[in-house]
Amino acid sequence: EVCMDDLTEFFTETSNIKNLKRRIEILREAGLTSNLGIELEEMSWNLQASIYILNLQLERLDDWHQVYSKDNFNDIKFVLLKFLNYFKVKVFRSLTEMKQIKDPSNFFDISVNLVEFH
Repeated sequence: EVCMDDLTEFFTETSNIKNLKRRIEILREAGLTSNLGIELEEMSWNLQASIYILNLQLERLDDWHQVYSKDNFNDIKFVLLKFLNYFKVKVFRSLTEMKQIKDPSNFFDISVNLVEFH
């Protein structure tokens, strides 16, 4: 599950995003801050819609609601793939750090296996 922090970190690190606070408010008010999932490299509609809104040019931000008329997000496919790669690297780094913990508990080992599975 992706969280809003993942999205804000991605856009902060990879683009010159303007008015991030307002964009996040829009996502919250629209109910797009939950169900931000990735399954078999397929992003949930909410995740794609959130990336779409975060990626909008500042002068088009007032028209964010047009996201509801979108069946697909092919126009931002490059950004979606870039985020997917960013998230994979982040998970891989976390997994590497988890594996370096000495004398983990059995429950921690189960957590590591769960992260590896994803």
